[in-house]
Amino acid sequence: MEPIYFKPAFSHKPWGGSALREVWGYDEAGDDIGECWAVSAYKGMEASVDGGEFDSLTLKELWETKKELFNYQEGEAFPLLVKIINAEDDLSIQVHPDDDYAKEHEGVPFGKTECWYILDCEGEGSIIAGHHAKSRDEMRQMIESGDFKSFISEIRVHPGDFIMIEPGTLHAIKGGITLLEIQQSCDLTYRIYDYDRLCNGKKRELHLEKGMDVMNVPDDNLMSTIKHDRNLETELLLADNKYFKVKRICVKGELYLQAEGDYTIVSVIEGSGTLSGHPIKKGDNLILPYGFGSFELKGACKVILTSN
Repeated sequence: MEPIYFKPAFSHKPWGGSALREVWGYDEAGDDIGECWAVSAYKGMEASVDGGEFDSLTLKELWETKKELFNYQEGEAFPLLVKIINAEDDLSIQVHPDDDYAKEHEGVPFGKTECWYILDCEGEGSIIAGHHAKSRDEMRQMIESGDFKSFISEIRVHPGDFIMIEPGTLHAIKGGITLLEIQQSCDLTYRIYDYDRLCNGKKRELHLEKGMDVMNVPDDNLMSTIKHDRNLETELLLADNKYFKVKRICVKGELYLQAEGDYTIVSVIEGSGTLSGHPIKKGDNLILPYGFGSFELKGACKVILTSN
């Protein structure tokens, strides 16, 4: 059984930059590259297999036609999405719905639970996560008055910090940050504020009513959920919920591990080495299909393992 490597899709954004090409080595032109959709079966942004038995098939096609690779897991769509996001400028202040709201109001199978592993910060990095309103009336008043300085909760972050962003959490990635995002396969974003900037000569659409409808109130305890990865452990559990299990692995020499769940996604975020003899390097993303079993990581690298 072989690991399945993926060639990502890319999304160009008004807040994007060039680091995904210049730092991460991806073959994508432009200076507004915002997102690398590294492991994705999302319609229109599918990652495709890079080499091997299933070369050029999209992850969506694999999910639909090679169910044995995923232990015949049920569901019409591959449930997870892994991105690398490079923010040269601030992202919009936004919020995502949960599964029930997404199904009822948008007709899609998934809401958006996500998490961030901070890969790099330019200078003093920060994110927006949560807000200071104590009631829904106060939330509406602060948003409609444009008093975002008082409303938002801004948190300092460093490389290696890990943050869970639950549905309903007001959030934004600030400029100068590159991060790995692991999420449900959903692209529903309700923008609350976008700094009045123009995209193709127009302001981007806001979604105030839906955003306020799903926003958690109160929502000011995000600091307690941040984990700080300082490379003190070879293996560090970052998240374990009903959608995904996430671990950070540091390899110095060789290490033996066991693939978990119905599949394991491997994202190489630093260094290089081998996985059971197959070369891996920073920026590689692959899936170990069901039944892969134990595997050996060798070299000097850091990887994020995601399983269902």
